[in-house]
Amino acid sequence: MLPRLKVLIGLMFVTVFLCGLTLSSDVSAADKENCLMCHKYAGNGRFDDKGHRKIFYVNEEVFRTTVHGFLRCRQCHQDINKIPHIGAKKVNCTVDCHLVEPSTKDWGEEKKNFSHGKVAAIFNVSVHNPETRSDGKKRKNPEDVPTCKYCHTNPKYYTGATAQAVAAEKRETAVVNDICGQCHENLEWAKRFYGHFTRRVNKRRGAAQMVELCLGCHSDVELMNRNGLPPINAFEDSFHFKAIKFGDTRVPDCLGCHAPLGFPAHSIKTLEDPDSAVYAQNRLQNTCALEDCHGANTTEDFASGRVHNIDVDVRVGKGLLEGMATDYIKETIEKGNKFDEIMTEKTRAGAGTELEVLILNLVRFVYLFLIIAPTLIGMFLHQILDLYSTLRDRKKGGHH
Repeated sequence: MLPRLKVLIGLMFVTVFLCGLTLSSDVSAADKENCLMCHKYAGNGRFDDKGHRKIFYVNEEVFRTTVHGFLRCRQCHQDINKIPHIGAKKVNCTVDCHLVEPSTKDWGEEKKNFSHGKVAAIFNVSVHNPETRSDGKKRKNPEDVPTCKYCHTNPKYYTGATAQAVAAEKRETAVVNDICGQCHENLEWAKRFYGHFTRRVNKRRGAAQMVELCLGCHSDVELMNRNGLPPINAFEDSFHFKAIKFGDTRVPDCLGCHAPLGFPAHSIKTLEDPDSAVYAQNRLQNTCALEDCHGANTTEDFASGRVHNIDVDVRVGKGLLEGMATDYIKETIEKGNKFDEIMTEKTRAGAGTELEVLILNLVRFVYLFLIIAPTLIGMFLHQILDLYSTLRDRKKGGHH
């Protein structure tokens, strides 16, 4: 029995050794630079000089399912050359990756490493250029401009998935199993590449989320005044946003007008730029008159209408920050007033005969001065009389 026991113990040691070797190879494949030796702890972080909390914890399981999950840490954090390290510079998203750009690989082209540099070059000549404002002046506050990570957040790190995200995950899994799996054997590979394409073709956010993202900056009165722009703080009162809140999927969000098909989101231009989707001559054809929007019967006058209630936005901004209004904002107010005059003239011209105009004015007078005004005055008098009655009864001791 003793020799057999020795053989059995020997086999157990060999099995444990092989299992440990396998596990260690998997870990090293995921973290060849051993960065997770420190960054695997959930409490890892510190407060910077401005009191902002910096989190250095990395969940390996979650990270490996992201678009950058197969990259090594130093392929982005290229300034780190020793462990332990002190500090880390901000990641530059335009550096060349280790991946070969797939359209140059084995297709007769010169093989090139993948880079986001092309997108960055387009972004740097857009309205969000970090160096120059839309009016051509040098930007005094480049930190006001959104960075890559402001828009390109990673929802996998959020606590709790939305119903929309869960539904998308189920749909993606079903498509991979039922369609991709008919040809491709490795379903994990198929799901990765299917997700890679569909998540870029489809919108990353719903319409309401897109509006919330853009208004995070554009409704900030102080930030907009600092950059010579009118704040967009009345869009949520518009018809478009109300339809979005009720779930109408046909209604455009911010990108629906400023970056429709043919106008990339990274190259959004100003209203005055001929290459902009909302430029006067482009607005009718490329935005309002699209088949999914108002259709081919959209008129030029309709397409030139105001969407953001810009005159209201500007006056609110001036009220909150009096004296900070720029020449650009003052000019916008003048344009808004001129627009009102033009639309008033067009309304009168379209009213028809003088009798029809007289009837319209009479209806307006009755509605404003014989219905609304008396109602408001009556409500005010009722509150005054009620207050008088209450005070009188309290003095007599009969009402509390």
